[in-house]
Amino acid sequence: MVKIISVDPEANRRKREAAYSKFMASFSAMDSFSKLMAVTFVILLILTPIVVFNTQLYTTSQNASSEFKITSPLNNSIVLKNAQVSVEAAATDPTITKVDMYVQGKFLCESVAKPFLCIWEVPNLSDQQFVIQAKAFTSSQELPEQSITVSTGH
Repeated sequence: MVKIISVDPEANRRKREAAYSKFMASFSAMDSFSKLMAVTFVILLILTPIVVFNTQLYTTSQNASSEFKITSPLNNSIVLKNAQVSVEAAATDPTITKVDMYVQGKFLCESVAKPFLCIWEVPNLSDQQFVIQAKAFTSSQELPEQSITVSTGH
């Protein structure tokens, strides 16, 4: 999954407010059945990522050598060049205190709170592969590195 986000909080706030206003205008024009269906749909949208996220954590925990994993972007996915991509790691081990992220071996950022997250500005390069690595740390040790490969399109 590739998430393209803006780092401008004010622009994000305006977008959320505009979307909320548009939703409320549409919602108030609906009949009761349509409102019920819309609310059901929104609840499903909220719960679906939780179920998927928990499934990913369960799958990860079955691998004894891996107590954390890069969850976004997905391995072997295509990312847009010149985009801001959210690099996320999920940890099943509650003692993990930080995750360091790297792209092509070059330090990207340190994340000290769940979800472990960094923003990567993808270079303007076509048909390139990039290795994203994550190193997790507990208070007493460094866990085995996790890595994925992504590529840019044409």
